Amino acid sequence: MEELSKNYSIKFFVGLLNSRYARKLIDDIRGGGLSIYPDHIRNLPIPLVSAEQQASIIALVDTILLKKQQNPGADIAKGLLKLPYQSLGFKP
Repeated sequence: MEELSKNYSIKFFVGLLNSRYARKLIDDIRGGGLSIYPDHIRNLPIPLVSAEQQASIIALVDTILLKKQQNPGADIAKGLLKLPYQSLGFKP
């Protein structure tokens, strides 16, 4: 698992975990409960993607972080919710 994680950018995971896709999966996994536990995150399917496929999500995360740095009061969540997860083979 640790060796596989070396193929991913932390910014890819930041984007993926803040996406609409992850929110839906976590909502489905926790079954309507209000708490999120580590197992909920561990059970999220992470696609095997190349560095090129990660690039669009990383670029979006970089843009959002830059905007947040320029305007600390900015709402950055809206940008992450629109991540292009379909390009990674996910279905809504």
